[in-house]
Amino acid sequence: DYLVHNIVRLEQETGEVTVTGTPNVGMEIAFMQRDSQTLFSSLSRNLLDLRERVTRTHGVFEPKGALYFSCAARALSRFGKGPGHEMKLIQEVLGTMPAAGVYTDGEISNSSVYGYASVLVLFL
Repeated sequence: DYLVHNIVRLEQETGEVTVTGTPNVGMEIAFMQRDSQTLFSSLSRNLLDLRERVTRTHGVFEPKGALYFSCAARALSRFGKGPGHEMKLIQEVLGTMPAAGVYTDGEISNSSVYGYASVLVLFL
């Protein structure tokens, strides 16, 4: 699990990097580049893993429905493929089911607010 911060300024002379949010002292930092290929590859892997875990736990994979919350930046930024593309991938991997979704500006999971994230809720 990791939290993504946007880089807002790079100072070439000093090497200073300014990011959104406030990283904690001692926090491990990794730089990532998100693009369309990594976004959909990651989503596909996570969906396959979810399908496997549900099947292992319940003996069958038959969700009754789903809710999908995705960051607007995922669909509307340079690495998105437009609104609805993530939902099409979800249906390809998990099958057709009643589903609804929205694009948001900050996704909540447990007690944290994330950006550039998505949250899928399955009704089993």
